[in-house]
Amino acid sequence: MADEASAAAAAPAKDEKDSKKRARDDGDDAAAADDEVPEMPERWAKKDVGRAMLWYYRDKAGKRQGPFYPGQMRHWWTAGFFLPSQLVAPSFRGEVPRAFVRVDQFFTDAPAREAAFVAAEGVALWPAARAAAPGPGGGGDDVYAETVARADAAKRPAWLEDSIKRQRAGIHHTIHQPVERENYN
Repeated sequence: MADEASAAAAAPAKDEKDSKKRARDDGDDAAAADDEVPEMPERWAKKDVGRAMLWYYRDKAGKRQGPFYPGQMRHWWTAGFFLPSQLVAPSFRGEVPRAFVRVDQFFTDAPAREAAFVAAEGVALWPAARAAAPGPGGGGDDVYAETVARADAAKRPAWLEDSIKRQRAGIHHTIHQPVERENYN
């Protein structure tokens, strides 16, 4: 009889656990999932996150987004697109991370959050095309403008191309021979 009473008392607890599991599996318990703080992988805790070459993040649907350069992540962070609870993951050598942790686990206090996603010296902030200095034909990263400029150059007469080249080289006029004037006395 005592066994039946203890079994009856244990049954509601089991049913309660099953209903919680079902709710979590169905996605009804989204608030509890947001409150979960994933554990920081030990390999990241030992590294300087400023040395991360690339970053990934999980969007609202839980999909992995990335890779992104530190400059891009920094821009989004300062613009307010990421909250401290945003799930992110660094990539130190181009690897695709499997674990994601909250931003506030990497940058724990206010001064660290002010410097969030600032890359260490030697780490590229932006993709190479964006970081490149503008070339002589245009903006460097504007391929369309460079193509149009080359097409326009093909239409110009040779004397005009020579003049443009001299102007770009800093020679703004042609060196003329001295003009001999007649003596009108």
